[in-house]
Amino acid sequence: MSYEKIKLYDNIFNMKDKILEFLNQSKIKFASKDDMVLFFAGKFTKTPKEIKQIIDSMILRGEIYEKRKGEFVSTKNTDLMKGKISGTNKNYAFFVPFDKTKADFFIPERKLKGAMDGDIVLMKPIIDTEDSQEGEVVAILENTNKTIVGTITYVNKRDAFVIPDNKKLANDVFVPRKLTLNAKQGYRVVVKINKSKTHKLS
Repeated sequence: MSYEKIKLYDNIFNMKDKILEFLNQSKIKFASKDDMVLFFAGKFTKTPKEIKQIIDSMILRGEIYEKRKGEFVSTKNTDLMKGKISGTNKNYAFFVPFDKTKADFFIPERKLKGAMDGDIVLMKPIIDTEDSQEGEVVAILENTNKTIVGTITYVNKRDAFVIPDNKKLANDVFVPRKLTLNAKQGYRVVVKINKSKTHKLS
């Protein structure tokens, strides 16, 4: 590896450390992620595009997340865990931590935040004792279900839902009528997931 590449990687790691340090110490709230990007672009004399790539990678890795609108926080020194959702059904799922020293956590359906089987998430423990582990999803880092096969059902003139064939996918997928390609009630379709907006019809 060339000296220039080593220096580039070193600079990126230094910027990540400084961003995490700032978020740990500061209570500042940003209007949006773009606002945060512009803020750090000024601090590091980097282009907004370069800073956005770094921040996006940190969000994807679960190093920072948006706790509330405009309030981005570092996950360092918190009890948040990164892992995968497994075996969802109509009422619950399990969170499997990437840290193999940790036990799996029970997640009630109402605490999934729309996460589906296989999705990579950040999870906050609610109960963590020797006998019981329960938590809630605070952020979906990666939707692994890019497309879903299922049956389309119209609930009114504007809204439709696709009921997945895969029974591990507990939530039905919302589809605005204008994006249904005029599929008829009961047709089996393939739907592309754009956002984790889901619903349970039954």
